[in-house]
Parts: sequence; structure tokens; C-alpha cells
Amino acid sequence: MKRCRWVTDDDIYREYHDKEWGVPLFDNQKLFEMLVLEGVQAGLSWITILKRRRAYRLAFDNFDPGAMARWDDGKIEALMTDHTIIRNRLKIEAARNNAAAYTAMMDSGEDFARFLWSFVGETTIHNRWKNHQEIPTQTAESKAMAEALKLKGFKFIGPTICYAFMQAVGMVNDHLVDCFRHQEIERIKRKETMNQYEFYLVEKKPPIAWVFLNRPAKKNAMGPSAWQEPESIFNDLDNDPEIRAIVIAGKGSSFSVGIDLMGMVGELPELMDNEQKGGVKWKLLPRIKRLQAAISSIERCRKPVIAAIHGYCIGAGLDLATACDIRICSKDAIFSLREAAVGFVADVGVLQRIPAIVGQGHARELAYTARDIPAERAEQIQLVNNVYDTKESLMENAAILAREIADNSPLAVQASKDVLNACVGKSVQDGLDYVASISANIIPSNDLMEALTAFGERRKPKFSGT
Repeated sequence: MKRCRWVTDDDIYREYHDKEWGVPLFDNQKLFEMLVLEGVQAGLSWITILKRRRAYRLAFDNFDPGAMARWDDGKIEALMTDHTIIRNRLKIEAARNNAAAYTAMMDSGEDFARFLWSFVGETTIHNRWKNHQEIPTQTAESKAMAEALKLKGFKFIGPTICYAFMQAVGMVNDHLVDCFRHQEIERIKRKETMNQYEFYLVEKKPPIAWVFLNRPAKKNAMGPSAWQEPESIFNDLDNDPEIRAIVIAGKGSSFSVGIDLMGMVGELPELMDNEQKGGVKWKLLPRIKRLQAAISSIERCRKPVIAAIHGYCIGAGLDLATACDIRICSKDAIFSLREAAVGFVADVGVLQRIPAIVGQGHARELAYTARDIPAERAEQIQLVNNVYDTKESLMENAAILAREIADNSPLAVQASKDVLNACVGKSVQDGLDYVASISANIIPSNDLMEALTAFGERRKPKFSGT
């Protein structure tokens, strides 16, 4: 098996080359981590950084840009005494500065991954180098990226650092043509697609997909695109065989503060019509149904959907959350069925779904009072399954839960969701009749045979969903 010539016999180096280097990466925070590490590596060998990557994650708050941007001088001094990392003051201070620049971009609604990938046309450039002498240290694209990052306030960023970064995160495929990874990178489908949506950010990381409400500057207030895009998103995820579980969460400080009333005026002009006659109201009806369909597309998606909620989850945000299969939250979460406080009835699904989650009494209390309830109370009434101390812990546990779901038979999991949805409001007998027909249709299956085989061989089953 041939590898690129720069790979030594070091197991860490081989693992990195064989599984990470050159694989297209689209996750915002992971891209930020790699950009910081490439800056740290300047003047050093990459293996020096690789061997310290775990230490850097511990020292640099797991590369959480928000936390890093808040470092004070005391933290900088503490890092300067940390022997597990490279103690270079300029590089450490640049990391803090770049975290602040990243946070400013994201808070303004500019997606970091989309910005970076724009320099290569949002697709990998596949080079065909025969030897390492042919590979450049910088290109026109890396120069443009470096200049643009500097204009955004980033430091310790030059065209050579940017090109090394582009190689690492798969913006260019610089594996030599005789390296076994060159063809493998060429064959990689875009499992993590660049975002094509205005309000939502979709990151596919099979077997899990992450759907982020991505209007952080407005606390993810739901304007027109928030209602226009879900059906397309969840239909795509429903039909993607590589996706087995979905996590929906919010970028920035909150899950969602609800509908953007001012932003939706143009979508619902009937609300502003002074002549509220029958014809005007009749036109409003299909518009409301389209809003309902956007939320219901989450429920209709056959893949289980987990809502990972932090900060505010208000009004339409709660509508969205209750359409998910499972809700978990961080300790700072605040929930409110807010519509009664602004003069209208919640009409896109929460009143139909929340009684089955928390019971009629709690549902009516939430609807009539429009009061805020904290995470602790939400857990008490079973609106959420679990509460975690921080947003970071919430996201980690959402990923663990999604992976646990994804490890099971997709056929059985999706059929279970179908049965649970179909049986809401039905009698036990109706439910039994329905599940009998579902079971008769999906067994025997390859998944069932695999489960039996794996049990006999004392190994974990590998389900295909067939």
C-alpha cells in the first residue's frame, strides 16, 4: 500500500494520513480548530502538533470560539506555563484574537465554512501530483483566503498557512496520484454538503445529520425562509439512506425566539388588510396551512429527530421542538408557549402536539399563561428528557444519543416512529391492528438476519436498513 512520501512509520502520522488528511471538512468549529492548529504549526513539523492535539483541545476549551474569545490575560499567562502545548505567546494571543473574529462572523450571520469553501468554488480541487517537488506551498486561492481572513481581523494567517489548511481539510486533494488515498478522496461523495439554505445550516455527517437554525444575530427569529425551507430539508434527509438520525439545534445564544413578526408581514399581507372580509380570510387559510406543513415535515420525516435546545425556545421555536421525536436541553433553556401574549392562537402545531408530551393540564397552563418556564420545570413536566449543564455538554450528548439510535436497525427504528406517530389519538386496538400490518410488511428482513447472525457470533450487528 503506497502512501504520500511525507508519512513516517509513526502510528499517529499514518492514522492522520489514512483517515483525516484531505477529507472534505465542513463543520464550522472543526474548521476553526484546524485553522488554529495550522497557525500553531508554523515553523514546526506537523507531527509535533498532532502529538499535542489532545492537549490543545484541553487547554483551548475544546476549540470553542466563544470560550476562547473570552480568555483574559490571566488565561494567556496560564497557557504560557502549560508544558503540554507550544508556549509561543504570539500564537496563543493570535488564537484568542481569531476566536473573536470567528465569533463576530458567526454572530453577524456569516457562515464560516461557506466563507472558506468559497475560495475553491465550494468543491474540492483534485490535483494530480506525481512527486512532492511539484506541490506548491501557496496558490492564488490560498493568497486570496489569507487576505480575506486578515480583513476579517484574523492574525497569524498567511498564504502558506492557508494552503496547508486547505490541504488538511480537503479543499485540495494533494495526495500523490500513486497514494492509495488519492482515489479514495476522489470517490468521496459530499457527505457533508455545503449549505444551500438561507435560514438553516445542514451538515451531513453520516449516519447523523445536523440541522441548525442559523440566524444567530436575530436569535434565530423565524422569518420567511425558516418556513419555506424545512420541507425540502427533511424530504432530502428522509430519502438519504446514509442518514439514520437527525439533530436540530440553534446557532448563537438561543434555539429560537419564535416567529419574526415584522419579517413575515410580506408573507401574510392579509393580516394588515383593514377590510377583514370573508374573501381576505379565505386567502389567509392556505398560507397558514403552508406554515403548518413546514413544521409537520419534521414529524413526517421517517428518521428520528432530536431537538437540542439552549437559550430561548419560544413560540414558533416551541412549535418546531414539539414536532421532534425527542427534546433535550441545557440548563440555560427557557421555554414559552408565547402566542396568547401577542394576541393570537398558536396555529402551526404546538397545541395539537404538546398535550401528548406533557399532558392536558400542563399544556393548558402553558397556553393560557404564556409564561416562561426554565429547564428544570421543563424536565419535571417531561417536555424535555434530560437537562445538561452547558451547551457544549448538550451537543455532545445529542451526538451520543443520535449515534445510539443510528446503531440500531434503520428499518426497525423508522417503522417504530411510523407506528408511534400513527397511533397518537387512536385506541389500543387500532394501534395493535396498525402495528401488525407494519410488522407483517417488514419481516423477515436482512437486518433481522444480521441481528441473529451477530448474536451467534458474539459481535455487534452491522445493519443495512434492508
